[in-house]
Amino acid sequence: MLGFDLQKNKFNPYYIYIPDNSVYTIKSAGARLMYNLCHMLNIKGYKAYILYDHRTSSEYIEIDSQINLNNIQVPVADLNSLKAYIKDNKKPIVIRPIWAPMQTLPQIPVGVYYMAHYQNAFGYNKEKDPNYLYYAYTKKIAEIENINTENVMFAPMADTNFFTLPQNNQKRNGKVVYGAKYKTLGGKFLVGVHDGAIEITRGSKFDQTKEEIKALLQQSEALYVYEDTALINEAHLCGCPVIFIKNEIFSDYSLAYHEMGDYGISYDLAPESIEKAKNSVGKAREIYLETCNNFWNQLDVFIDKTQDFANNKNILPNDYDQLLSYLQKTKIADKLLGKVIRLVKNYAPQWFIIFAKKILRFCTKKP
Repeated sequence: MLGFDLQKNKFNPYYIYIPDNSVYTIKSAGARLMYNLCHMLNIKGYKAYILYDHRTSSEYIEIDSQINLNNIQVPVADLNSLKAYIKDNKKPIVIRPIWAPMQTLPQIPVGVYYMAHYQNAFGYNKEKDPNYLYYAYTKKIAEIENINTENVMFAPMADTNFFTLPQNNQKRNGKVVYGAKYKTLGGKFLVGVHDGAIEITRGSKFDQTKEEIKALLQQSEALYVYEDTALINEAHLCGCPVIFIKNEIFSDYSLAYHEMGDYGISYDLAPESIEKAKNSVGKAREIYLETCNNFWNQLDVFIDKTQDFANNKNILPNDYDQLLSYLQKTKIADKLLGKVIRLVKNYAPQWFIIFAKKILRFCTKKP
């Protein structure tokens, strides 16, 4: 049941960690997942905050933002409220993504890793910390990372109110292709497979806006992908089938195979497989909308498990000293970055803002 419950103020608060956006931008599905989780916990009546890397400020984040942070409940962590929770014998729970090797967050008393991908996809393999509770975004990730398959929460990342079927029934035309991480890791697009396709990019000056991506998915015959991506769900919501191109990096099935099945997807280039994907894309859309409704039950289980995990830990108030010190650093960095960004973002040319961001990141990096 949604809504605010005064009893929930007695529960331990959540702090959702967002690493330095030099490696973790708001355009990534992982970042959207963490913001959405914070928002949904607040909707349920719990206290949840965004905990930025101390090299990153909220003003700094907004420059690259494709999310209107004013429309979702994502309050930024502050030092005074954290102190108050600890004084009130609460046990703050920090939720962090697994794939940020450059994150500077210190060891904290109650931690949850929420894995939205498997580690090898990011080129490293980190030993599990026995002091943390591990959760996975999909059952396949849980199986690969040896996480209890009951600790799975398939949270919505695609905006179902924004990515919708086209209003007219005009014939689809053209193709789109995506493989940002694949290309970053040295991969090259196949020749003769999707020639003439419009590439959806990330992290370049040619990046499409959210509105432009929606238009492409609503009008294209198919989306070709070289990797797992949230664009798959967004394409299905827009009625666009997806064709996976297997390669040395992606050679298996979709991360959400157990949750979504193979509707609206072709895992090879055979004409009959592509035709099957086109004919079943409506079913894929239907399943995704159903999983969004089922998410709230999964969130309830997640809340119960994380609260029990925290309450069963023997923690002293001074065990949070490192987190308090970290948040103090974040406060200082936020003031520095925020003031400078506010001064330049409305007046300076884009090249200057990019240059300033690099300098500020260097000045506020961990010693």
